[in-house]
Amino acid sequence: FGRFIVCPLCVLCLVPFINVAPISVKVFAMQAAMPAMTQMAIVCKQYGGDSRYAAALSFITIIGGLLVIPVYMTVVNMYF
Repeated sequence: FGRFIVCPLCVLCLVPFINVAPISVKVFAMQAAMPAMTQMAIVCKQYGGDSRYAAALSFITIIGGLLVIPVYMTVVNMYF
């Protein structure tokens, strides 16, 4: 929820108050909607954390990104 809804919406709500180029708005919004890093599972295993849980969360965010990023790209291109 936070990764795909809260972060991009915060960026899109704050951008009108900052003087940036339209291409920068698109880049910031897309970066905010990107899935979690896949390296987190590797680092988690290295430091003795629950690497299976980290890998599962990484997989879920990648699948979620496949669904959410095209929607955000359409919205950003329509309004900015």
